[in-house]
Amino acid sequence: MRHWRMNRSSPGQPRAVAVMFAVGSGGTCIDVTVTNVPEGRRAMKEAVAELATLLGKPEFVPSLVDWKGVERRLGTTLPLDYKEFCALYPAFIADDFIRVDHPSCRNENMNLVKDGWERTSELKGLVEDFPEQYAFGAFPDIGGLLCWGSSTSSEQLYWLTVGQADDWNVVAGDYQDDHLVFDGGFAEFLVEIFKGRLNTPVLGDYSTPLRKIKYIR
Repeated sequence: MRHWRMNRSSPGQPRAVAVMFAVGSGGTCIDVTVTNVPEGRRAMKEAVAELATLLGKPEFVPSLVDWKGVERRLGTTLPLDYKEFCALYPAFIADDFIRVDHPSCRNENMNLVKDGWERTSELKGLVEDFPEQYAFGAFPDIGGLLCWGSSTSSEQLYWLTVGQADDWNVVAGDYQDDHLVFDGGFAEFLVEIFKGRLNTPVLGDYSTPLRKIKYIR
């Protein structure tokens, strides 16, 4: 049985706390700041800023997201760090392995509302048929998993929807005997894995730190 739990970086570790860069021929400026925000959200904004330093300048600016419409369709609010990420970056595939959905992606296979919801619905059906094989239920069940990404080796990446959206942890995998519960949110999880600090058997042979990104329109 393999059930992995990873804790977020300790508060004493240095973080990048802001990033600014220009995107596109028009020089659109993207700025992530972490000043004058409640302490509970500061860590999330810092994680987004650190993630941006790892990813660098995107090839294009993503389409604006109608968050009210997205959250209405999903039936829940979504975490701040994911929303801020989506303002900066489109959907992408990292190292031909980690896939991150975006609500405005035209490719249905990487659109959060379509792909993420479809994967969540598939999990719900599997849990109903084989409850003993799965570690958690599926959203919209209380405390269920809501998919936001996946790997090309078929592991899903989820939010564990316990408490308020900004408090959701990340879960990689879903089997009872082979999953990872990460003690942190979306951006923190990606920072840890792209820095090579979260090598986990749940994600198979994926070797970090981050080497390349392919953005998806």
